[in-house]
Amino acid sequence: MSQAGEAARRGGISKRGRDRTLLRFLLAMMGLVLTACAGVEDGAAVATSSGSVDRPTGTATVSPPPPEEPDCSAAASPGMLEPQDALPYPVVEVRVAVAEAAVACDYARLEALARAHGDRFTFSFGDANDPAAYWRQQEASGGEPLLFLVEILRRPYGEMRLAEEVLYVWPSAATYEGWAEVPPEARDALRPLYGGRDFALFEEFGAYTGYRVGITDSGEWIYFVAGD
Repeated sequence: MSQAGEAARRGGISKRGRDRTLLRFLLAMMGLVLTACAGVEDGAAVATSSGSVDRPTGTATVSPPPPEEPDCSAAASPGMLEPQDALPYPVVEVRVAVAEAAVACDYARLEALARAHGDRFTFSFGDANDPAAYWRQQEASGGEPLLFLVEILRRPYGEMRLAEEVLYVWPSAATYEGWAEVPPEARDALRPLYGGRDFALFEEFGAYTGYRVGITDSGEWIYFVAGD
């Protein structure tokens, strides 16, 4: 064979080799692409450009928005009340229900409890006629009626006679006719809701005028009010 023929034969073998190498490379790349696609469909891990690893599920998941936090002064207060001895069961039920509604900032529930027995309930000495609206307004203006409602119900209670009913009153300091008659333990029970400055005002007025709660022995919530 001539030198030209030998060179042509060698050149032809080299070209076929290159073609086969290229074909094998393309087949290998196609295999990698198919494997990657199968991995995505099956939920396989896929590395992102940031280096993190995502595991596609085939469907988009939208997280629900976080629930709104209750917005009132009692929201951070524990809802559970310590049991108090000698309370009639109807009184226990109402006391617990009122505290739970206040902690949940459930104004509608509080108003339902207040109006459960008609319009006897007292919440203001002014001309307001809607307890829920009144408490909302007080909270919005910086007052803390719902916090006081829960915390007053934690204090020791006293008893009063109201016509044919027995009235259970929180705090016990509210059952004394004059501030001078309130014993030291009943005054101490008011702290830290009320302190020295408040005590001075009570003394000046002559009676406890802070928040107080009244529930009859039949379980009727008849007032939550402050002032005189």
